Amino acid sequence: MAVKRKDHGFTALRVEGGILPAEYLQSIASLGETNQKGADYGLSKSLAIKEEIARFWRIANDLHSLYRKRRERTDLDRGEVGMSEWLIPFLHDVLGFADLTPIGEARHGERLFKIAHKACSDAVPMLLLTNDYDLDKADARLGYEGRRQAPTV
Repeated sequence: MAVKRKDHGFTALRVEGGILPAEYLQSIASLGETNQKGADYGLSKSLAIKEEIARFWRIANDLHSLYRKRRERTDLDRGEVGMSEWLIPFLHDVLGFADLTPIGEARHGERLFKIAHKACSDAVPMLLLTNDYDLDKADARLGYEGRRQAPTV
């Protein structure tokens, strides 16, 4: 017998499990939760938060369209195009990481980690990788002393 699923009104989202209940997601979608007003994000009264979200979505789409076209060119370095024309502009212009700073690596005790950038007064370390990396597999480009390391470690 087939299990009938309750339709929660989302067209691109399927609710599985109970970490984020469908009712809570509906409340977020209708801007019924706390910290969802324009003033909570420093917007003036004349700017609607949904319009700002749409604006930043369009900016992200434009950045990704340019990146998608340029990453296929054989006369350009794919990794450099991915960093300079997609990841860094997306983090800076869309997500608001204004103090994004390249660092290269970080040490924690005896271990050395490849950390591409830091942001938020060095509180947020970031390993930025393009689609040339498989996130589920160890890669020699991420390891040290001949070791391979997965990006998710």
